[in-house]
Amino acid sequence: MRILVDKNIVERIIGDMLLDVDSDDDNLNSAVVALRIFQLEEDDDCEGVDLNSGRYLVVVPNLLQFKLVVRYIRSGLSFRQCCEVLKVTKETKSLGQIGCTNMSKVIACARYICAMAYQMISDLLKSVWAFSIALDGGNKSSTSYLDVRLRFSVNEVMHNIHLVALPMRERHTGQYMFNIVSDLLGVLCENWESKLIGITSDGKRLTQVSLPGCYRVWCAAHQMDLVVQKIFLKLCSDSFVSNVMSMTGHLRRQTNLILGTFVANLLEDLRTVMNNIKWWFIALLYYLQKV
Repeated sequence: MRILVDKNIVERIIGDMLLDVDSDDDNLNSAVVALRIFQLEEDDDCEGVDLNSGRYLVVVPNLLQFKLVVRYIRSGLSFRQCCEVLKVTKETKSLGQIGCTNMSKVIACARYICAMAYQMISDLLKSVWAFSIALDGGNKSSTSYLDVRLRFSVNEVMHNIHLVALPMRERHTGQYMFNIVSDLLGVLCENWESKLIGITSDGKRLTQVSLPGCYRVWCAAHQMDLVVQKIFLKLCSDSFVSNVMSMTGHLRRQTNLILGTFVANLLEDLRTVMNNIKWWFIALLYYLQKV
């Protein structure tokens, strides 16, 4: 499999934005290592970089190994887990064509599929007349990130895809978040400013910076959530909401319990109770307004 990928996608997204700078593994935190798999591939007419088109040549050396890695990662396995499962698959099924497997090759396959996927998205964005994005800030394992979803229409079919979870390495100001998103969109579509028609976010500060002619939407569900949180903070102790959120977040991370029904039922019960209390307050407010 041989595919050409824009130079900016490889160097700025794969070799910069998606690096895990907090990792101790050079395979994850080093731009030199990340770019090496693209630069060292050879073709009859060029070595790695196609100088005429400003693109990198992506060559997948082992197609079976590549397909298995993509499927395992898509199923939710980590790089380390994927490496172990590949070894077990090879030994159990006697599939010598899987080849030698290690962490470096698994990460390389992940970068190959990311580069090819972003190239496809870039080509689509260049062909459509408009698109919108949805932003959602979050935390995972003490790392802050900005989740970006992309919405556009092709052949009268609306597509809603997850674009990237960008790590936020600075103070979470509206300007900073706008800058990292604009850098990403600038790589995928040079004239994105004239095509972006809407930004939806879960926080007000994410919509404070925008472009002329672009609709800014602060998620109504998030605004209602903030109102409900304020109600609980007034009626209960200051730590009530944070304790409930911490407990539900902890339970969601307990894989062994989630495989059963206890955690699922408990989380559902908590959501039901919170929802019932919310509607009770709404009904009470409506009654008081009538009186």
